[in-house]
Amino acid sequence: MPARTRPSREVAPARTRAALRTALALALLAAATAADARAQAPASDAPGAPAAFTTFSAENGSPTTLQAQAPLAGTTADPGVPRCLGPRSFARTSWAVVPAADRSRVVRVSALTPSLEPDEAPQLAAFVQPAAGTQTREPQACDEGAGLLDRSSAVELRVPAGRAVLVQVGQPAAARASRAVLELQTTDLPAAANPPGDRAGTARTLPLGRTRTVPLAGATLTEEDPAQPACPAGGTVWRRVTIRRAGTYRVLATGRTLGTLTAFVGSRPRGAGARACVNRSRSDRMRMRLRLRAGNVLWLRLGVDRSDAGNARLRIGR
Repeated sequence: MPARTRPSREVAPARTRAALRTALALALLAAATAADARAQAPASDAPGAPAAFTTFSAENGSPTTLQAQAPLAGTTADPGVPRCLGPRSFARTSWAVVPAADRSRVVRVSALTPSLEPDEAPQLAAFVQPAAGTQTREPQACDEGAGLLDRSSAVELRVPAGRAVLVQVGQPAAARASRAVLELQTTDLPAAANPPGDRAGTARTLPLGRTRTVPLAGATLTEEDPAQPACPAGGTVWRRVTIRRAGTYRVLATGRTLGTLTAFVGSRPRGAGARACVNRSRSDRMRMRLRLRAGNVLWLRLGVDRSDAGNARLRIGR
């Protein structure tokens, strides 16, 4: 009977060493790929390192607007930052900052895809910053191009003195443009006192069944004001109502300079708490019907975009 042949003791260790070498090579390749991807992402991919706007000179040498470059190739979405144009929006983003000024002003930012880039309008969001610290939890304005023939988006905000604005420009994951260009224009506002309720936290109580006059002149936009792309507002004035009895309530707002009317429900206004909004049409009468529960806190936001804003009339009843 032939003797049994024992397997070589060197076979298993050789295979083990080869497997270890392969695993090590794959790990090094993955680390190099990740490092290369991080190296390719621009600094402005994150809100903590936004690009600056610089003077842009026209062909005749005269400065016109301020511009910032917004690279999009290699960028990613921003964790914890709301995607105000839907869950697929802002999959690739870049950031820029408008520094604070010593007086209130209109801040207008537009984003466009330059020539030689695909005909895809960038998505745009603006975050008014608090007097101290940084906030990206709630955008104050959002916009995207209207269609294939529109390569630009724009937002306009009436920003109080001492407030910077973080600007987020982005595109869906399927978009192909590698960059966008941001343009900034600012206009100082006339010195004016802010109206009562300019901030949601100072909103006056609106009594049921009674019409109240709401001053609009001097309205601005601050960091607690949630963006509603369907009903944008450069400046806002707030009123609040605590609902005691469940039922259907009717809201009527009128005013020659009134631009939008938006209703929120919650302990404070949030984008997710928006219930209804009305944008100005040919009529200066804005109406909405709301089904509300007992205990609901209703926030009514009057939007204005004009420096010569006068008064609005506001009423809620059953």
